[in-house]
Amino acid sequence: MGHNTRLSRRSVLGQTGAFLAFSPVLARAEETLPPLAEFGKLPAIGKVAISPDGKRVAFVSQGDGLRLVEVDVETGARTYTDIPHANGVPVLIWASNTSVFYTASRTEKSMGRRYETWAGYLLNIRTSKRYRVYTEMPEYGMNLVGDFHRIRRNGAYYITASNFRVTAANYLVDYITSIYAFALGHGAIRLDEDGRRIVDWAVTGDGKVLARSEFDDDTRLWTLRYKGDRGWRVIYSRKCDGELPSLKGVGRDGRSVLIYFREEPFIDSYVELRPNGTFSAPLVSNRSRHSPIFSPATNRLAGFASTSGIADYILYDPAYAAVPQKLASFAAGAYVEISDVAEAATQMVVYTEASRQPGAYAAINTDTGQIMPLGSSYPNLSGVQLAPKSRITYAAGDGLMIEAMLTKPARSVAGPHALVVLVHGGPESYDDERFDWMAQALASRGYMVLQPNYRGSSGYGHDFVARGYGEWGRKMQTDLSDGVRYLVDQGLADPGRVAIAGSSYGGYAAMAGIGLQSGVYACAVAISGISDVRAYMAGMLRDARYNRSHRTFVYWSRFVGPEADWNAISPATHAAGITAPLLLIHGQDDAVVGVEQSYRMRDALNAQGKPVELVQLSDEDHYLSKEPTRIQTLEAMVAFLLKHNPVERR
Repeated sequence: MGHNTRLSRRSVLGQTGAFLAFSPVLARAEETLPPLAEFGKLPAIGKVAISPDGKRVAFVSQGDGLRLVEVDVETGARTYTDIPHANGVPVLIWASNTSVFYTASRTEKSMGRRYETWAGYLLNIRTSKRYRVYTEMPEYGMNLVGDFHRIRRNGAYYITASNFRVTAANYLVDYITSIYAFALGHGAIRLDEDGRRIVDWAVTGDGKVLARSEFDDDTRLWTLRYKGDRGWRVIYSRKCDGELPSLKGVGRDGRSVLIYFREEPFIDSYVELRPNGTFSAPLVSNRSRHSPIFSPATNRLAGFASTSGIADYILYDPAYAAVPQKLASFAAGAYVEISDVAEAATQMVVYTEASRQPGAYAAINTDTGQIMPLGSSYPNLSGVQLAPKSRITYAAGDGLMIEAMLTKPARSVAGPHALVVLVHGGPESYDDERFDWMAQALASRGYMVLQPNYRGSSGYGHDFVARGYGEWGRKMQTDLSDGVRYLVDQGLADPGRVAIAGSSYGGYAAMAGIGLQSGVYACAVAISGISDVRAYMAGMLRDARYNRSHRTFVYWSRFVGPEADWNAISPATHAAGITAPLLLIHGQDDAVVGVEQSYRMRDALNAQGKPVELVQLSDEDHYLSKEPTRIQTLEAMVAFLLKHNPVERR
């Protein structure tokens, strides 16, 4: 059951820095080192959403357990409701003005395999009544596959969710998918007939299914069907041997649909596809740094958000036009982004960061100038001077320019510094100037931290991603050591005190850094990494959901390269040549990269009498979703680095 508390603290929009000033600041001397656990904690505030009428905000409070916190924007009164049996909450949407919809992820085991599942719940904030969608439909599984929208029909709000129909004999082959709308007290409405291999739907604000995309793994045909007065018709299709287009939603006019193309005919671009099958000119073509914003009142495209912050937003809807200027005026010099918007575009939740603020949220009204502080992501780090982080560029061995984030030690120390190369996962992801808990933790202990956006990273366009195809353990790896060479040449890094660490793909890169390369790194920390590429790919094929033509298998094959080379790029097969100490950290419930991958690396090194440690994280998934094990990971990592890659010269 929920319980209440009250908090009322108001600020006035337009007072420069007012938003940044609301977070609690600890009385702490600058010389005092924050405990590692403060960096390792999960953000105190996770997903954030504002109700349609703008009167309430809901967010996920993380820590020892997950809780949903509802805040009355006028009074500050708070209601808390536990979210049991979940690793995390990937989706949080207000389903109406009195209820929310959220998805809960968890790891489940079946026939010896681990699976990540997502269940969807409607929760009445006032009564704590909770309903799991699709519960009363035995022909459907309980693992949702997406298409979450709030719609309104006959004055009532609904949440849409799509799912697989599991009783069909051809379920694992054809993926028969359905989309329904759910509301507490109103039951479920089927919005469209079941479809074969549907990837996405575009749904209008009143619940009309406007279009849907389909993909056939066997023929490699991606199809866009449009629903007009005479039913469904194909308005666009193309064969896709590489990346699929993506149906994002309803276009600006309410009749067209928004599509994102990674490859031809509109590389790295968002375009609108009209009902007659013609395309608009590209709306945004900027290396994937923008994402669409849809009006919560109509579900139509309202503009594009930017990972660079509010100054680079692109807004079409006149209701949003003045928002960037207003937000920039009261948070000058800070990173600012919109987290969610009510049906009235003047009411929203905003997130910001600054040099002494690792992330904070507030509900604001740009008409009245009122601000309701919600809290800081890391309240015990608010007011602490964070380590300076900047963007640098260096040349890879083949001349390709690599951008990277460089975080210098939190306290000024004469160089050259001990360095940690911290490799992001994905590999299609990227690091930027925003707060990074692991990088800041390492910098607080005296390390310089390099985070390269190596070839294959997202954020720089499809051509840059494609440069990573077939380069696992090859140029993707030397892109990292080329960054080390650059910092050594600049006199910033000590070549004898360099470590490599990372999670997921970064975990692979850490192992490859001491397995496929020699003499670059003093030690390595691999979190949830792949050590045996052949075993990983073979395991994918043993899963009944995949075969060699499935888009997931094809995607990974493009990166790891020809099968004949899989052993050559597997760190576990190079154990005999490894001399640097290795720390392996892996969640026992990892459903993405099984813990068996770390077992393989440990066993290979043990057989050769090489230095290796393994930390197994109990009840933890691939993403370090639990706070105790996240802190355990950070503390084990720092202790290992201080031992084998000391901050001070010995």
